[in-house]
Amino acid sequence: MRLRTIGILALVVMLGAGACSEPVSPPSFLVVSLDTTRADHLGLYGHDQDTTPNLDALASRGIVFDQLISVSENTLISHASLFTGLVPASHGAAYVGEGRALAPAAVTFADDFLRAGYQTAAFVAHGDWLTTAFGMDRGFETFSSAYRGADAVLDEAAAWLEARDRSRPYLLFIHLFDVHSDAGSRPYEAPEEFTGRFTSDYEGPLKDWETAPLRGSAFLQAAAEGEVSLDALDLEYLRDMYDEGLAATDAKLGDFFDGPAKEAMDEAFVLVTADHGEEIGEHGRMLHSAFYDEVVRIPGILVPPSNRADALGPPRVVKEQIRLIDIRPTLLSLAGLPRPARCQGVALVDWLDGTRTSCPAGPATIYHQALRQGGFKLIRKKGGVELYDLTNDPEEQVDLASVPEHKARVQQMIATLNALRDRDTKLGEELQAMGASPAPGHDAVSTEALKAIGYAR
Repeated sequence: MRLRTIGILALVVMLGAGACSEPVSPPSFLVVSLDTTRADHLGLYGHDQDTTPNLDALASRGIVFDQLISVSENTLISHASLFTGLVPASHGAAYVGEGRALAPAAVTFADDFLRAGYQTAAFVAHGDWLTTAFGMDRGFETFSSAYRGADAVLDEAAAWLEARDRSRPYLLFIHLFDVHSDAGSRPYEAPEEFTGRFTSDYEGPLKDWETAPLRGSAFLQAAAEGEVSLDALDLEYLRDMYDEGLAATDAKLGDFFDGPAKEAMDEAFVLVTADHGEEIGEHGRMLHSAFYDEVVRIPGILVPPSNRADALGPPRVVKEQIRLIDIRPTLLSLAGLPRPARCQGVALVDWLDGTRTSCPAGPATIYHQALRQGGFKLIRKKGGVELYDLTNDPEEQVDLASVPEHKARVQQMIATLNALRDRDTKLGEELQAMGASPAPGHDAVSTEALKAIGYAR
């Protein structure tokens, strides 16, 4: 307890800004991760359906990151990067086979805040990947993980907020899984009051899921493998179902923000993001298995507490590219805590408040199989590479890899990708060597459960 007291006092002094100034209480942090949520289906990113009125309203009070890039297409790996500020090759968490836990020496942002005297809690809705077996509970005094809907998760978070010690700041992490494809009848199952909101006009062959031989994620997997043929109207229907699930999640978050969390949010920075997006027919794919932007470009909303409303400057959209790994050091910087050691992300605060003019975030790597840099994306595949001009071709339809004038760019990006892979793998080896070898993450029973919702490996 003495260490926590010292941490809080250090924060108060650090944020006090001078002997004559009144001490400023350390800010709290509420981080929300929306599983399988692609940026371009939110209203604040220009979507043409009213999917996210509550998140749109929240975003109007803060910063919207237009180009926030994830590290992978997988829930475990992306959250490990969010928590640690490390890329996959460094933090070590993996889903292949029985999976592998976070490297023993990897430190999470919950560890950071706990050591500084914060109350820390996490309420998550993924009962296989986001678990103690994979090290996702590190630094959280309270950690609750199981497959359940948003209502159950948000009820637990609300109860924790009500019972929290109001004399100390907090870090609260919430993960919602509802947008993810389902194992049941409809691939994207929304609550009854949202079913039909966007899909009511569809009269195609997919309408009756109760009698379909393939349902839910199994149907999407079959479509991804070419076993099911879908036309343009069918794909639009699936996208509309996805939007209904997103709208339902937005409504539940709106109730949470306006109700149980309203008072707590007055003192908290709020960050809403995702682990990855979803493919619904783009590039001929379904679910989330590739590195196109429908999968790796994710939402990013950062809103200051009402008692520090000017902390980030005026509400605005930030067009520059940042990365999921930049979140941990940025939150620590907002708290007045030092930059963490062995962190590959960078703090964005000096840039966001105008102290520095250029974005400090570097190139974004996705599994070291894709590189997003300078407005271009290179994707390395078996048998070659693809190159896209994201400025002029944001939907990644025109592969420029074989165009002569882009030859030098392709070679440079491959060299950068290889150099970053070697650097990041070395750090990963060091972190693994600093502790015991991590155990597999889950057993054969949970492996089958993962396959049922589309994680077929």
